[in-house]
Parts: sequence; structure tokens; C-alpha cells
Amino acid sequence: MADDGTILTAGRDRPYCTVCACDLPADGPKAIKQHLKSKPHKQAQKKAAAAAERGEEEEETAAVCPAAAAEELQQGTGGEEEEEEDYLCEMCARLGKQNTYHTVAAYRAALERGEEDAEPCLPPPFHRSAKAVHGTDLPRAPFMTTENGWVPDVPEDLEECLDLYCNVGANGDNQPPNIDINGVNTKPKSLSKARRMLQQAEAAEDLYWAALAVDAIKHPAWWPRQSTKCVGTGDVPQFNQVIVGNGPTDIGIHIDNAPPPCMGKHVRKDETLDFVDTEDPQYEGVKLLGMNRVHVHTYITMARGKKWVIMMPPGKNFFPLKSPFPPPREVTPELMARIQDAGGYYFALEPVDDTQHATLFTPKGWHHWLLGATDWHVIFGASRF
Repeated sequence: MADDGTILTAGRDRPYCTVCACDLPADGPKAIKQHLKSKPHKQAQKKAAAAAERGEEEEETAAVCPAAAAEELQQGTGGEEEEEEDYLCEMCARLGKQNTYHTVAAYRAALERGEEDAEPCLPPPFHRSAKAVHGTDLPRAPFMTTENGWVPDVPEDLEECLDLYCNVGANGDNQPPNIDINGVNTKPKSLSKARRMLQQAEAAEDLYWAALAVDAIKHPAWWPRQSTKCVGTGDVPQFNQVIVGNGPTDIGIHIDNAPPPCMGKHVRKDETLDFVDTEDPQYEGVKLLGMNRVHVHTYITMARGKKWVIMMPPGKNFFPLKSPFPPPREVTPELMARIQDAGGYYFALEPVDDTQHATLFTPKGWHHWLLGATDWHVIFGASRF
């Protein structure tokens, strides 16, 4: 669709639509094309045309950016969409991406045009201020936000990570990290043993990740708090973590869970806790061990690198437990549609830059799957019962 003169670009940091009276969230031909094809823009055009026919002065149109069109399409309130209609989600706009497609029709059309770098993007809703939307009551639906928490230092490589968070006296009294090397998970008995294992894995160019409990994490403003402590009432002990990794590491699709809160040696019987459904095949191992665990809420903040993410609602996961993660090049329009029809999401989680991180909230009971997409990636976060 050609620009009809309503988009101003000269002397501007971002294109400006004179019909919608708004700046576009990204620059470039694709961003302009997507805006011109969006429902809010078309509605603004119709309103302006109707006013012109009546000889009336055109009323200023409320500024509606493509993010509004994205929400409209996701919720199914935008009416019938054109075959290739697409929109820019908030994170793709901030990152300046031009190769992502957010509807099945647009993604299919891109593949048919031979766009080899085309990627599907089905993200959860974006909240500029999650606290303004939810307060400190955690919802039952995922969301993304840049209203982040904070960690004192983000390690840029393994050696810096070990010095910061896996060194005697450098990270309080926390325990040795949980480590996975080439798919084999282990819990070292000492910090020095953990350091050696990770250094050897790095030298051998093995795939690895390490989850280190860090008490210095400051949680986002929307994360429920009853004190200024990192771990307080309702928090899962030792789940306040900085997790670093090398390469395409993952632990498969799963639901975050933890042992229920205890009082001494006895498990507290709390009917408000969402206990695990032991018939769920995800928990076959838990059932065999005779363990009781509970689902937990989790947030993770992507501080360095990038991860591909799949999320599926409770009871709607159709990915086999031990199947390989489908990278973007292997996601067909049919798989994209199947994920969308189930109410799931498929997207990339990455920071805008080194200071503007991206946070993902995963409600209890949601299946999720993260795959490292860069040589070095760092997340931090926590979980609550």
C-alpha cells in the first residue's frame, strides 16, 4: 500500500501520521506500511472523509499507535482483517525489528514472498506500567513489561559472573548454584566445585547454564512485597536467581513448581495453594517420587542476550515433554495458528539495550519453554506461591 502523503518523515526521528495525529513506534518502510493498513488508521481515514463530505472541519483524531491495533487484533475486536494485515508489537517497535510478523496470514505471505529472515511473533500483552494495570495483585494471564526490577551487576561473561555470584563471601550465604552442562543437571557441593565445572565447560565450548541464588535482587514495583527484603513472606526460597547460560540451552516445556511452604518438618496444609495435578504428564517424575509440589508465579527479566519463548495456557500444551524446541525457521504458519488457537504465545525475549531490560510474567499453571538464542544470556527473577 503506497503512502498517500499522510506520513511525514522529513526532520523527524520517527514517522508521523497526520490522519491519526501520532508518531509511529518505528521507522522504515515496513512500519509505515503496517500503520497504513491498520484498523485505527483506516477508521481515522473514514472519519476524516465523512467530515469532509459534510463540509465540516476535520476533528483531531485521537492518537492511536500500532500497539493499539495489535491489542485489537489479539482480542479479536478489530473486525475482519485483510489477508496480509499485520501490526508491530510494542517490543518489536522498540527494537526496530522489520522481519517479524504477528498474524498467521502476514507470516504466511512473507514466507511465500521468499523472505528468508521472516520470524513469527505472538507475544503476550505489553504493559508499560504493570503496577498501574494490576497493582500488586498478580493476574492469571502472562504479560511483558519494561517496568523492571534491578540487580546490582549484570555479568558480561562467565568469569565476571563467577566473581560476582559464585565466590565465597561475595554473595552472602547462598548455596552453590544449580548447573546444567550439555543437558546433564547437577548440584555441586561447594562454590569452588561449581566454579571449576563451569570454567571447564566454557573452555570445552560446552552448552551450559547456571542458576545462582542472589539476595541483592530488587523486585519490580508490581511484584507483591510485604517488606524490603529480597525473600519474604510468600516468596519461594532460593528462587531469587540470576541465571546465566551459553548457547541454545533449555530445560524443555514445564510449569514452574516448588515444594510447598513448611512449618518445621511438617508441610502446612493450606487450601489456598494450587497443588499440582499429579495426572499431568509434566509431573510424571514428581508422582513417581511421591512428592507434593505446588505451582508458583514467576517473573524473569532478560538483561543480556536473547531467548525464544513458548507459552501455553494450563491444560492446553500440545508439545511433547522431550521434544526439541522449534526455532523460528521451523515454525510453519500452521504451527503458529495452532499455538494462537490454543491461547498460547511464541516470541523472542530480549532487552531493548543494556539499561532497558524486558520482563516476562508467567502465572502459576502456565506451561513455558525458553531456549537460549545467543552465545551469552543473562536473566534474573523470582517466584511466589
